[in-house]
Amino acid sequence: MTAQFGETLKYNGVNYYLATEPLEPYLDKHNIKFYAWCTACWRGYTSKWSIEDGMLYLTDLHGFISTDDNGELINKSVGMDYLFPGQDKVLADWFSGVLRLPHGEIIRYIHQGYDSVYEKELFLEIVNGKCMGVREINNTQDNEFISNMDDWKDLSEFNRYRISP
Repeated sequence: MTAQFGETLKYNGVNYYLATEPLEPYLDKHNIKFYAWCTACWRGYTSKWSIEDGMLYLTDLHGFISTDDNGELINKSVGMDYLFPGQDKVLADWFSGVLRLPHGEIIRYIHQGYDSVYEKELFLEIVNGKCMGVREINNTQDNEFISNMDDWKDLSEFNRYRISP
């Protein structure tokens, strides 16, 4: 798979590349599909997020749909109103998991998904939209750390690195 366009997350005043897709549980629950407009964005949308007062918010969305509600082909660009009419910021209370925010220089480029390894990675543990823990890993020093989140069977691996917010 081609390396994917990352979403962005503003945390403590800094914009990070987000190597997690916190909108996916919402889309799955509501059976919403976007159209993959290029191989670097198989999910069919890009979004912006923020952590404010310890809560995760969706703040922007740009996506593509290929059919309307009647199944007619339309290939149309849509925004936040498509999912959340009249809202410019939405609490992501549907999301529980670990957000991965790689940053710094790329140590190892991997042309697949979000697998590239960066100097540092910030991990935020989110439960129902609330940030419960934060940990930063320095991949130039912590060689035993598993960088690929797909290898984590559950949050127990994250808990080894958990610190209080």
